[in-house]
Amino acid sequence: MISYSVYYLDDDEDDTLLFEEAVMAIAEQQPFKIQLHISENGTGFIEHIENDQSNSKVVFLDINMPVKSGFDYLSELRSNQTLSSVPVVMYSTSSNEDNIFKSQQLGANYYAIKPNSFNDLKKIIQKAISIDFKKETAPPNNFLFNQLVG
Repeated sequence: MISYSVYYLDDDEDDTLLFEEAVMAIAEQQPFKIQLHISENGTGFIEHIENDQSNSKVVFLDINMPVKSGFDYLSELRSNQTLSSVPVVMYSTSSNEDNIFKSQQLGANYYAIKPNSFNDLKKIIQKAISIDFKKETAPPNNFLFNQLVG
């Protein structure tokens, strides 16, 4: 069976719970298995992705976290030869242009502003798992993921 791994790194318990519920709702409607991997502090995060044998994967990184920032994890992923092409969506409440620009400069595939509704969150996740990241890259003017799912 084809499987898809979704990685979510965020220290906010409420956001994590909401994200998990959205992925579970989406998984019920997919012809493939979705495995959700959540990390609240990043311990073993990179190693876990390295050992993942799933056919496809995407990583959602929150920016503001206590030990290392999402930018730090993005830099680690992009500098790791094995993981440098793993799709990454920076996922934050911030709409600050500096954060969006920095995410793009560090090699994120997209930047998504955390939505206010459950349905919008499902749309963001659904869009992320439907993209063939091997063929599609974000044009500079469509880097903000929310514009694609609006």
